[in-house]
Amino acid sequence: ACRNIASTGGGVLALDYEPIVAHACPSLPPQPLRHVFFARFKPGAPTAELIAGYSGLPKLIDEMKAFEWGEVDVEGYTHIFMTTFNSAADRDAYLAHDAHEAFAAKILSFIDKIVIFDFFDVHGQ
Repeated sequence: ACRNIASTGGGVLALDYEPIVAHACPSLPPQPLRHVFFARFKPGAPTAELIAGYSGLPKLIDEMKAFEWGEVDVEGYTHIFMTTFNSAADRDAYLAHDAHEAFAAKILSFIDKIVIFDFFDVHGQ
């Protein structure tokens, strides 16, 4: 299935992956902020443990309104993680949260290739 993750006035980024929703929010603002993280893990990385750790962050960080992930095969990346926030201020609070900082240090030690970007989803899907 194709999950449209970014649609702006400048174009569309669509990926063929089956999102696994680890944390869903019943309602979102008209233009939520999406925080997208593409990764390729190093050989031997405890991938399942890292995904479980990431999936558990919404229980610790209230600003994370939704979280999903999936496997991809695009430009050498193998995984995608997407977190949804109500605002840039909520994203900033998440980035500064102790639980995020501790988890980021852990997951980044197992990452071979990474790209992270944020966008406001003008369609609020």
